[in-house]
Amino acid sequence: MKKLDVPEQMVVDIALIQRNQNNYKIHPHAQIHNLAASYERFGQRKPLVVQRKKDVLMLVAGEGGLEALRYLSRKDKKWEQAWITLVPDEWTEEDVLGYLVADNETQRGSENDIDYLAELVERQQLSGFDIASLGFSSVDYETLMAATEQNAPVMQSSEEQEPEEKDTRLDEFIFGDTRQLVLNFDVETYTDVMQRLEEIRKNRGLESNVAVFLTLLERCTKELSYAILQA
Repeated sequence: MKKLDVPEQMVVDIALIQRNQNNYKIHPHAQIHNLAASYERFGQRKPLVVQRKKDVLMLVAGEGGLEALRYLSRKDKKWEQAWITLVPDEWTEEDVLGYLVADNETQRGSENDIDYLAELVERQQLSGFDIASLGFSSVDYETLMAATEQNAPVMQSSEEQEPEEKDTRLDEFIFGDTRQLVLNFDVETYTDVMQRLEEIRKNRGLESNVAVFLTLLERCTKELSYAILQA
């Protein structure tokens, strides 16, 4: 059996890692923000790929991740170290350049099932997680949802069909043992609601927006019961 090529790995100070001048990718602030949010939620789960040249550690792949760690380290020193993996010592400069391009470009060929992606992102959002940790901005999310609406099948109207009554119930989705309620808002109302939920969550020391919802529901139920008793 052929022996696996298991690369050497270690944890180093990010200050020791030098940017590769041959990297042609530009990482805007929005992407670095999303990567940082992902690190804060999940930790660094993919190593940076580095070449060791004498006493120098030269970055080969993972520049966005390195920039996210640098950004986070300005707020918390625990992010001053990075998990890295080393390319083989015998790699030539052309090998390094080839891997740099391959790491960037081999991920471009896949296509998204946008309907399922939208369902997963919405599920995360409704569970109280910041979608930035998934790599989404609010604009990305709105664009994704608009794309799913465009893909929705168009129902042909028929004069013989009776008009359906508007469903005023909360939409419900089922994921195994989890039940999910969906509330639909316009963009402006949604932004306001999310900000207020976040304020309540922080002030009450609650873990998620689900906990905020249950707390508010319990409070409203008590107030309603009290009002009925006083009537």
